[in-house]
Amino acid sequence: MKRRNHLFLSLVLIVALLAGCSGTSEKEVTKEPQAEAPAEESKTVEEPEQEEGETEEPAAAIGDKSIKTPGAFDVVDIEPNEPYRIVVTQMNTNDANAVTAMDSFREAGAYYGVEVIVMDNEGDAVQAVSNLENAITMEADFFFSYCADQGACGQIAERLREVGMPGVAIQVELGDDFPYFRLDPAMSGEASGTPLAEVAKEKFGDDVDFFVVLGYPEAGPVIADRSAAAIEAVKAVYPDVEVIEYSSQADPETSRSGMQDILTAHPEGNFMFWGHHDQYTLAAYQAIKAAGREEQCVVTSIVALESMCEEIQREGTSVKGTVSIRPEVWGWMMLPYAIDYLNNGTEIPHDLYQPCQLITKENMAEIYPERVVQ
Repeated sequence: MKRRNHLFLSLVLIVALLAGCSGTSEKEVTKEPQAEAPAEESKTVEEPEQEEGETEEPAAAIGDKSIKTPGAFDVVDIEPNEPYRIVVTQMNTNDANAVTAMDSFREAGAYYGVEVIVMDNEGDAVQAVSNLENAITMEADFFFSYCADQGACGQIAERLREVGMPGVAIQVELGDDFPYFRLDPAMSGEASGTPLAEVAKEKFGDDVDFFVVLGYPEAGPVIADRSAAAIEAVKAVYPDVEVIEYSSQADPETSRSGMQDILTAHPEGNFMFWGHHDQYTLAAYQAIKAAGREEQCVVTSIVALESMCEEIQREGTSVKGTVSIRPEVWGWMMLPYAIDYLNNGTEIPHDLYQPCQLITKENMAEIYPERVVQ
């Protein structure tokens, strides 16, 4: 009995050993093709990488056409060859105009199928230069610079030249070799200054004591030229009027307190008031209202923010109009230039101008029907 058991166990062991040898042999045979398979798979993976630009091109070209475009604006029919990466810097998030403009770049980017990255300069020159360095690090294809500091703009321009990155200046120029998108100073100054003087003439006749100009000379010649054009337009009607200029410093509180100081120094008399930007004009107007001087003034401004459009329609307001620069269309206007340049090397015109039209209570329904207060 024991012998049979031993014999049985021996047979089991032999079978197990044979099965083990057979398994090893099978594994070795199958192992060779498996070693070759990854090479084939890796080859297959590499091929789409080489064709990646081609395979993603249709997605870039299609974009999201369901995005609502701004009213009364004709979208440019253009498709990107690649899903380009475009960096846009904004002056600061305290500027409502800049925020609206940046939203327009994001929306247009999604519509066309390009990646738009918005960076906030925070009103700081060092941050503005740092944002460009970040754009270079991420290998952006195109750079839009909305920076109010002239010194920083000089550094940005030099760095763009060094790395060969194409760019466009917004509001403050980078140099003659970079396209320049801004409001035409003479046009905007005349469009806001002439109506201001005409309304004052109708309301006060020759009885106007002074003209307050809220500018922003720190931002450079663009806004300075705009202010100068407004003064020239007003002086064509009131050649001897006293002009009082002060700076908003791109700050609502500075705009308000500065106007308060002027009214304290001039407690009597009719006056005109012009502001370079709705946000700061409205802040200064709060001081006029607080002083009970609304009936003694007439006001025009520039930008056409929704809040200013509401104020223009308010019963009893002294704000007669604002020149629209339509920040909601900036991205829609400018991205096609960048896409065409990146697609075909098409040269971008140096002088690029924002829209310019005086918005009043009378023409609000025609230009901004969605902003009419019912």
